[in-house]
Amino acid sequence: MSISSSSDSATPSTGDPSRYQVANIECTHCGLPVPAGLIQPKREAQFCCSGCAGAYELVHTSGLESFYRMVDSKSDRSRNCRDVASKRSFAQFDEPFFQEKFGQTTATESSIEFSVEGIHCGACIWLLEKLPTIQPGVISATAHWAKRTVKLRWRSNDVKLSQIAATLDRLGYRPSPMLPNSSRDTWKIENRRH
Repeated sequence: MSISSSSDSATPSTGDPSRYQVANIECTHCGLPVPAGLIQPKREAQFCCSGCAGAYELVHTSGLESFYRMVDSKSDRSRNCRDVASKRSFAQFDEPFFQEKFGQTTATESSIEFSVEGIHCGACIWLLEKLPTIQPGVISATAHWAKRTVKLRWRSNDVKLSQIAATLDRLGYRPSPMLPNSSRDTWKIENRRH
């Protein structure tokens, strides 16, 4: 890490890193430049925003560090940077009417398909399909890159859908409900945005 003074005068002795311009520091999660005010000189991992810091922590505490070796390129990683996770509660996802309209439920397990923002490479698919490792109670997660969707099965007595959705959001993949058989329309809408 190279730290240089932001002024032409001699370096002050205060040691406040936010007063310096930091060169060549990339976010450990997404690869974007880290703003000078967010640099933590004593930490090896540096982050451009709290969303990236949270996603990095979640990936590492779940033992899925190989995600970073799988990401196609720095530009692919930076497309997933959201500045901050939406921090929505997703409480409405737990309402019975929501499950009836968008998912399927039996006595012991439930399933749903979400449209997911932020899918852009094979590493995203891999990470989404590791959701059972990250979120206890999830039985399976099957992601589809072209359609930008993920199909989920979970034990409804062990985890709420709002918790699963919040975990996806913390990883940078914002879930939205889909009516059954609407994935083609969702795919068209998502591709028009790019």
